[in-house]
Amino acid sequence: GQGLLIGNASGATVSGIHVYGGKVSGETGVAGLVGKAALYTTISGCSFDGEVTCTGDEYAAGIVGSTLTSTTVSACAFTGKITGDNTIGGIVSSTSSNAGAITDCHVNADIKGKHTIGGIVGESMRAPIANCHVEGTIEATESPRWGGGPKAGGIVGELYPASSSTGTE
Repeated sequence: GQGLLIGNASGATVSGIHVYGGKVSGETGVAGLVGKAALYTTISGCSFDGEVTCTGDEYAAGIVGSTLTSTTVSACAFTGKITGDNTIGGIVSSTSSNAGAITDCHVNADIKGKHTIGGIVGESMRAPIANCHVEGTIEATESPRWGGGPKAGGIVGELYPASSSTGTE
């Protein structure tokens, strides 16, 4: 993943980082601050004002590309424009099933892509999302390869069901 601040963060603390008039672009997954975050990384009190653009067929996000392993995002804001192909989020592009919460975040943006676009999270594996606010526009232009419509949501573009560990039947 690509981010203006960090490509891949593991066990990191990212706090109080503010970018004004920023422009981040690339062909593979692109995010405003952190490309991918894992292993109990915390991202808090950060903001990005500007443009995030992914020219390839991967994710784009305002703050962090993907969150895994109890990574949390809190009190972060994105203002500006996000353009990409699919799995686009105003704060996070995708969360894994073991990701931590996304709380107290604000987005005021124009977000445009093909499909799976959310004002806060593009694709969520059921990570908790609370006290978030979205303003602006969200535009999805085509259906994903497997059908089902463009998948766009004010908070989450695609919310996956809770996983089951019952084994094979």
